Amino acid sequence: MVSKIVKWGVLGAARIAGKAVIPAIMQTENCSLEAIASRNPEKAGRFLSQFHAAKGYEAYTQLLSDPEVHAVYVPLPNALHKEWVINALLAGKHVLCEKPLGLNPQEVREMFDISRKAGRILMEGFAYIHNPLIRQMRNIIQSGGIGEVRHLLSSFSFDLSGRKGDIRWSRALGGGAVYDLGCYLVHLARYLTEKEPTVVDAVATLHPIERTDLSTTALLQIDRGLTMSFHVSFEQGRRMLFEAQGTKGSLSTEQPFNESGTLIYTVINEEGNRPFQIESPNNYALEIAHVNAVIRGEALPIITEEDSIHNAEVLTSILERIRYGED
Repeated sequence: MVSKIVKWGVLGAARIAGKAVIPAIMQTENCSLEAIASRNPEKAGRFLSQFHAAKGYEAYTQLLSDPEVHAVYVPLPNALHKEWVINALLAGKHVLCEKPLGLNPQEVREMFDISRKAGRILMEGFAYIHNPLIRQMRNIIQSGGIGEVRHLLSSFSFDLSGRKGDIRWSRALGGGAVYDLGCYLVHLARYLTEKEPTVVDAVATLHPIERTDLSTTALLQIDRGLTMSFHVSFEQGRRMLFEAQGTKGSLSTEQPFNESGTLIYTVINEEGNRPFQIESPNNYALEIAHVNAVIRGEALPIITEEDSIHNAEVLTSILERIRYGED
């Protein structure tokens, strides 16, 4: 238990931290930005100037040693999550870590084992799950609004070709479209259906040097009679699409992940083709408020250990089919 005010520290000056999570911390009640640590002096200076953190550190260990920091946000490259999540937990900090939490289910299990022993909260950062659009879609599916769901069509892509030094190209750092984008598609399917998929097959275009997946298409079996087509890419224009096809209609949206404002979803059934609107606050602010409540003992984690392990299992299965066999 901590005081009513949760004081946050941020490990690294990542793009997602500056664009989304730090502003969310600053606009959320009962929490504050206490410290930022970055190994890049230029980025650190820019972040400190922009966000007016109480303290700036050049080493992650310095931030973790700060007794005023209650919780740590980890937006580091995927391959560094395990090391710094464990370091933070052992330092007595609660942790919100960007998705994917681990590179495989073994890493995820190890991190949660340390979390339990340290008596600290660990949560994977799927901000989109707090979006009222996602809850509404789940309600429609679970209530039989489109009948029995038979197929899920999912796609997430954007063009990364202009960012030559982006860490998402690097295999050593845990890059690739499956980790970066596919984690969303798998998690959303699991959340909406409350069922666990298995991978039937997958194909990919690989980076000629790094061997990270640039584009991946997969077929998943979720249940008897329920399948999922999955496509992610760093080589195509920005596109998000999710559609659930049922025996009595379909439900679709082009705004499933971390969008805010007026969002649209469409239901097609015997009553016709009907678009609906729903208002969504900032997903990241909703996420930070939720983590704060969990830390204070006022709520249970919406992203659980079992949830993160199962997501990692599916991603690992996809990657084993498209990449590891070519080494």
